[in-house]
Amino acid sequence: MASQYSTQIYLDLDGALTSTASMLQIPSVNLQIWGPRLRFSAPISEIENFYSEIKPYLRPFILYGSGDFHHLSAVWMRRIQEPFSLLSFDNHPDWDIRPPRWCCGGWVNRALEYRWLESAQVWGCSNFELNWPHNLFTPRKVLQSGRLQIFSWKERYPKLSICREGAGL
Repeated sequence: MASQYSTQIYLDLDGALTSTASMLQIPSVNLQIWGPRLRFSAPISEIENFYSEIKPYLRPFILYGSGDFHHLSAVWMRRIQEPFSLLSFDNHPDWDIRPPRWCCGGWVNRALEYRWLESAQVWGCSNFELNWPHNLFTPRKVLQSGRLQIFSWKERYPKLSICREGAGL
């Protein structure tokens, strides 16, 4: 690992960004043994074991795997020890309250459990989860409190513009 890039790291879970990290000279850690165990979802015990292993490698800028691993964003946040806001750009709100606990579709809820996270915003939602009956699986209390705000594409879901004001569904 090159020390001149101490603010960056590539956590290689699936080889998806190996050439990009190499081209940008971002130091990498081969974690492909973890890839299949963490892809899309994982048990809490696996998440905790993974975090214990990678914690020393975490940096302010983390490049990692394909979109199959974006639920790990809630793990990277753990290194932040002061109040902050989360901003996510995604077609899906990733707010699902159903199991599995650690998965791509519910990682925003894991993030909202973190004590230093003051608020979260998800921009660009234009997916079916915003419509009934799928929106039955939303974290209503945090939406109503304004701590979680969803900013949908107004052009695609004009009736959901209340999400733009943080009122919830």
